[in-house]
Amino acid sequence: MADAPKTKIEVGLAGKTTVMEVEIPAGDPPPYKVGERPVTGKRRPRLDGPQMVTGRAVYTHDARRPGMLHARILRSPHAHAKIVSIDASQAERMPGVIFENPGKDTVRYHGEAVLALAAPTRAAAEDALRAVKVVYDVLPHTVSLAAARKEGAPLVFQKPVEEKRSAGDVPGAAASVEQKGNVRGPKASGRGDVDKGFAEADGTLEVVTTTTVQTHVPLETHALFAEWVGETLEVQASTQGTFSVRDELAGVLKLPKDKVIVRAEFTGGGFGAKFGAGDYGVFAAKLAKKAGKPVLMALDRKEEHLAAGNRPDSWNRVKLGYKNDGTVTAVDYESFGSAGVATGTGTGGFVKSAYGFPAVRVAESDVFTHLGPGCAMRAPGHPQGCFAVETALETLADKLGMDPLALRLKNDPSEVRRAEWEIGAKEIGWSRRAEISKSNAAATAAGSPLRRGLGCAAAVWYTFVAPGSQVIVRIHRDGSVEAENGVQDIGGGVRTPIAMVVAEELGLPVARVNVKIGDSRYPFGPASGGSVTIGSLIPAVRAAAVHAREKLLAVAQKLLGVPAGEIALANGVFSAKGKSADFRKVCSRLPGETLVATGDRAKDYDGADTRIFGAQFAEVVVDVETGVVGVKKVVAVHDCGQPVWKTGVESQIRGGILQGISYALFEERVVDERSGRVLNPNVEFYKILGSKDTPEIVPILVDFYPGKNNAHARGIGEPATVPTAAAVANAVAHATGIRPTALPITPARILDALGTVPKREVKA
Repeated sequence: MADAPKTKIEVGLAGKTTVMEVEIPAGDPPPYKVGERPVTGKRRPRLDGPQMVTGRAVYTHDARRPGMLHARILRSPHAHAKIVSIDASQAERMPGVIFENPGKDTVRYHGEAVLALAAPTRAAAEDALRAVKVVYDVLPHTVSLAAARKEGAPLVFQKPVEEKRSAGDVPGAAASVEQKGNVRGPKASGRGDVDKGFAEADGTLEVVTTTTVQTHVPLETHALFAEWVGETLEVQASTQGTFSVRDELAGVLKLPKDKVIVRAEFTGGGFGAKFGAGDYGVFAAKLAKKAGKPVLMALDRKEEHLAAGNRPDSWNRVKLGYKNDGTVTAVDYESFGSAGVATGTGTGGFVKSAYGFPAVRVAESDVFTHLGPGCAMRAPGHPQGCFAVETALETLADKLGMDPLALRLKNDPSEVRRAEWEIGAKEIGWSRRAEISKSNAAATAAGSPLRRGLGCAAAVWYTFVAPGSQVIVRIHRDGSVEAENGVQDIGGGVRTPIAMVVAEELGLPVARVNVKIGDSRYPFGPASGGSVTIGSLIPAVRAAAVHAREKLLAVAQKLLGVPAGEIALANGVFSAKGKSADFRKVCSRLPGETLVATGDRAKDYDGADTRIFGAQFAEVVVDVETGVVGVKKVVAVHDCGQPVWKTGVESQIRGGILQGISYALFEERVVDERSGRVLNPNVEFYKILGSKDTPEIVPILVDFYPGKNNAHARGIGEPATVPTAAAVANAVAHATGIRPTALPITPARILDALGTVPKREVKA
């Protein structure tokens, strides 16, 4: 059998591309050529912006139906307890109250669901919750990473637990992992001969870093509206996965998938915790079935903090072997993390993927605690791992007396990121670093409290694709155009890039394309996690639009009497050899009422490196009298293939940076070890970054042609938040001379490290 024909395409950095041959799957259009994009790659307002700013966009929290019930969940006040009895007799006498009791006999964290109920109003549901009396037999608990690792610590699970993953997690090879006590692991991975690398080193150094839990805090809390229409369950969900919610509900309720319809037209934020229906969604569906009425289950802010997911905490040890010229010869990396009653706390992805270290050994362990479950959160494990590795590299640079950027370049073989380092250094003014150090010394001598610092860190993520993504483009006789896919919008504005791609291929204004999304009855679309959405969807959109254009050209050929290959389509006009016809006129000659074209996400071509790179630089000012850190500027240089909608890409980068600064300086879940309760499950005492904490942010996109799909499309949601906390921490170290090894970098930690906190004598 003859080999499939191959096509020559350009790949690599713009201006430095090389030609390679790839096999393009049948039916897939060839990828964009360099510079060949009249509409995509530009900035423009988002199509649904007016709906959002005027309040016309309908979210799950807005769902209303006549006779609708409001659902609430009774949650455990204890970290670990046996449920001895539940007395709901008083609540059962309240008008219109119905219950769903899952029959649990044990709760394992503060905030775990005990039962759910629904009532005609939210206030009535709250009253009913208070009327339920539960008797608990309180059991010993463990709620800290360190305590849970100790021999004899109270067990969270009596039997080994299997790891559960979500659509936002980094794929990993299945492996048998030992569980002893509350520790599940270590899970080993790596490359090269680490022992040989250490033997060849001129020296070694070891750094330990810790990070705390970061909760998701989306603007719209988890919510699901359920309504039964005959035997079909119709759902509106605040979700990152229209189809994953459908599949989970169908599985739990033992329904055929075509009997579950999920809509998710607008979602008010999702950072990895909204892929499935969750217990709250299953409760809503069951309560709606019992009541014969629609039910809205919307979690409050406290529940969001306690039970809806979080970024796990971590303890990370990095041992480097190095040459005196700054070359790293080997890395030994160990991590422990707690996702409460869940798994998936590994932080070793960054050390294996970010740099060109020749030998890396990784051992990652989950530690169970009696706390709410962690889950995927924007680049799972990578901000923690980046903080650890970049702290170690910065420590090495100090030890060798090297410029930190020069040391990174010594260990970074990526042509793409080396270009990003150069661009970012110039934009932040990295050459000022030595002069800033002198100014800080002068400020110290003069008694001035303000210190300035510059820091940097690398980003890495990966190209993941959701197989089976499919798009339909419909063109009607009146010239109207629709694009359909079931993908959800979680705030990034996915309608706009879809419309831009279709408009580009059909030679139309972007506003002429009606994008229909967020419904499980539309063709399959990816879940929005792992930077999967754009890379999975846009090639299918382009394929559908190209096929639609080809069908239109066949119609125009008959109308103009010119071969289709000679007809140009631009600005809504078909033209060739002095003849022309506008878009609507050609559409009026369609043989049927509607032209339908389908585009499938073809498999990736050979293309270039599957990694997505980035380099970030931060400038901070630290007040050494108060310990307050202010981030003044962040420069973020990233590649994501060929951006479709530049405004949206830059917005994603800005959002990732703001989330990273918040992680670096503010966010910290506080747990009382005696009771096992979370003490700050709110946005009053769980501090997040605000408008006054927002710095100047300069996003810069590097033009890159990955050659993996027909649109050179990749995502940017994850890489934008990976290096921010590390870059800020390194800037703080430059400003103060102290090296932060724990996040968040609070004023108390700064003052303690500076030794300026007065020690109080405790009298007996």
